[in-house]
Amino acid sequence: MKNAVTIEFDEVIQRLKEELGEESDAALSRALGMSNSGIAVARKSKSLPIIPIVNTCCELGISLDEIFLGKTKSKSSAQAANTFTLDDIIRASKLVVRTLERVSTNNSLPTERQLDAYKKLHTVFIKAVIENDFDESIVTAIAEASIELV
Repeated sequence: MKNAVTIEFDEVIQRLKEELGEESDAALSRALGMSNSGIAVARKSKSLPIIPIVNTCCELGISLDEIFLGKTKSKSSAQAANTFTLDDIIRASKLVVRTLERVSTNNSLPTERQLDAYKKLHTVFIKAVIENDFDESIVTAIAEASIELV
């Protein structure tokens, strides 16, 4: 399989503990908003609690690439190479969702049309957000112009 990535459970947990300053599985579980036994249960099943990890990292501005892959990449080199980190994509996606919701609500679009616009525009807007350095005013202008065309 080309470009396959292996994510090691124990390494991810260790990087999370280091990043969040926690020493035990129970403390890490609490830091991730889980029950005290959350990480222990996940460790037993070797299944990472992805949603709590992603939510906590996004809230605290922690790089998901660092946590899951153990590497960092500067934004300028990522943009220069036209490649984007997982953090870039998640951050862009959140901005796109927020902007599309605001623009479609301001234009009083019916729910069905809002969903259709979201499906058609979401992926295109993510790239536009990153290319425009996450400038919300540019994204809003593009969304306002595009929403009428959908």
